[in-house]
Parts: sequence; C-alpha cells; structure tokens
Amino acid sequence: MKKIIINLVLLLSIICTASFSYAAGAQLEATIEISSNLTEVSVGDKVVFTLVTRDIANAEDNGKIYAIGGKIIYDTNFFEFDSANGITLGNTGLFNSTNAVTEGGTNGTITLKVKEGAAGNATVTFTELTASDGRLEDMETLGTATTEEQAFTITLKVAQQPVTPPADEPTGGEEGKTEDVIPEQKPSDKTESDKKEDNTTTGGSKLPQTGIGLGVTIGLIVLVGIGTLAYFKYGKLRDIK
Repeated sequence: MKKIIINLVLLLSIICTASFSYAAGAQLEATIEISSNLTEVSVGDKVVFTLVTRDIANAEDNGKIYAIGGKIIYDTNFFEFDSANGITLGNTGLFNSTNAVTEGGTNGTITLKVKEGAAGNATVTFTELTASDGRLEDMETLGTATTEEQAFTITLKVAQQPVTPPADEPTGGEEGKTEDVIPEQKPSDKTESDKKEDNTTTGGSKLPQTGIGLGVTIGLIVLVGIGTLAYFKYGKLRDIK
C-alpha cells in the first residue's frame, strides 16, 4: 500500500514539474506591425512609420514585450532621416526599442523627410524584425519572436501644369465660333436737312456749279457795263467841239 502511495506522489510530481517546465519554456509569439502615414508625397513632406506589437502569446511577464529590433533600408537620394521617437537608430539602419509594451502597444516611430531633387518613387524596407520578452537565458531561442520583412512604396506627386489655350482659339459664339464684328458706323456730321439739292443738272448733263464762279461772272458783267457806258460817253464828248 505504501509503495502505491509513494508511486502516485512521484507521478504527480513528475506531471507538475513537466507542466511547469512547459509553461516556462513555451516559444514567444509576437508580430511587429508597421504602418505609414503617407504613400504619395511632395518635396519636404515627412513620412512617419509607426511600429506596434500585436499577437503576443507566451510572453513570460504577463504578456509584456520588453524590446524590439530590426533594420530600415531606404533610398538616400529620395529620403533623409528626420527623427525617431522611442527608437534608437544607427548609421547602418539598425534600430531597437526598449519600451515595454503589451498587446497593441506602440514601440516607437521613425520619420523620413523627402529631399529636394527627389523623383519617381522609393521603397522603404523593414527587415530583421524581432521582439523579446526579456528571458535572457533564452534570448536567442524561446524568448524571441520574428516578423517577416515589410516594404512600402512611396511615390512623388507630379505637379500639374495649367493648360493655356492657343491665342487664336475661338472663345465665344455658337460651338466655339466667333461672330463677325460689324464696325460701328458713326453718324454723318451733316443731317439730311443740311444737304442741298443740286438743281443744276439738265438732261443728265451737269452744269457748272454756282458759288465762287458766280462772283466772277457778276464782276465781268459789271466791267462790261462800265466799259460800254464809258464808250458811249466818249462818243458824245468827241462830237462836242
């Protein structure tokens, strides 16, 4: 009887020990989710990449992730580094964050700025992504979770130039045709009442117009009359002796 009891106790001890070891040594699960605030940009715009840890399971300390790390790769002709919040970024692109987060917690942000002279589009890639729950003895095995690389294509907006119609393009009238412009006729300086009828025509032939010629004619008549009178006077005076 005693042997049976001892065997049962030993069996329970083995089961409890195995269960505890399994619980303490389960593989960490976690995913680093990255998002971008912009996909189309202009020169001078800032693209903010936010890193969040999700899908946490088997974390040793109440579901907490104590560190993440990875590498960011981008075109330095298109982007320049602007700032990082909660993340330490090295010259080679390697980064890490030691902010303790739980499910859905933000680890930090990395901001890139679009440079002068940027053209076309550029790809920003996050690779070597890992998360750790702080188990130092199993940092490279059970205490680490990896995430597949994530890439973002950022496109530069093309400035649209205003369209200027040709100078000779019709702008009015029906179906874009311009109407003929009739010049405004100015009224004559003389009215109908100021016009004088020309009564010096006979049978279709036009007689000399009166005016200045009339004065000359009258002068000639006067001169002839004076000459005739003088002739007769001279004849009478010549007979008187």
